[in-house]
Amino acid sequence: VIYEDRSYNLWIGTMGAGLDRYVPEKQTFIHYTSVSNTSLNSDGKSLSSPAIKTIFEDNKGNLWIGTEGGGLNLLNKNSNTVTWFQSNYKIKTAIANNDIRALFQDSKGTFWVGTANGLSVLNYNDMTFSYPEINNLLPNKVINGILEDAAGNLWISTNKGISRYNVDKKTIRNFDVKDGLQGNDFNYTSLFKSASTGEMYFGGINGFNVFRPEEIADNTVKPEVLL
Repeated sequence: VIYEDRSYNLWIGTMGAGLDRYVPEKQTFIHYTSVSNTSLNSDGKSLSSPAIKTIFEDNKGNLWIGTEGGGLNLLNKNSNTVTWFQSNYKIKTAIANNDIRALFQDSKGTFWVGTANGLSVLNYNDMTFSYPEINNLLPNKVINGILEDAAGNLWISTNKGISRYNVDKKTIRNFDVKDGLQGNDFNYTSLFKSASTGEMYFGGINGFNVFRPEEIADNTVKPEVLL
């Protein structure tokens, strides 16, 4: 995964060799160490896993790194210190799963973490996580991507299609191959929203789908029953 932050640094996450930052003005790379055994305790400097799946900078300037198996990492870009957030079934406010596949902050500032076991929402006040009700509505809990449309709805790709979630009403509409999707399985970090048109792109195992969210309407006409 490659991610550009607000300072125009390029962050390169690999699936085994950890994380690097490219500093354009110096044309140099900075490598961030990671532990090879995710059961080890954090030393405050190393990432929890060398397998990086997703990177995201929130509106507070925090850089979040989602890993495979090591949970979520918070990197302080000034001090280069790292804080781990990992799943723990004994702690209700822990993150849902250690396979982090999607990171997104919506227009209201809510920070969503997509995992292999559903969505978690960050509470910035105490840096804990909640397990929102949407997880009970999703057809599949492997979260591969999250985008937001102009109306504030979240579009979430999973391993069983794409779901449109109305955050205010807490209602969901699930779409699958019967609705014209390339397949039910989508790939993590394989998504894009056009800033000019609002079109959304989601990539999956059989290609990709592109659509304008405002043009996706439910058919409210009930079919005629013939006896």
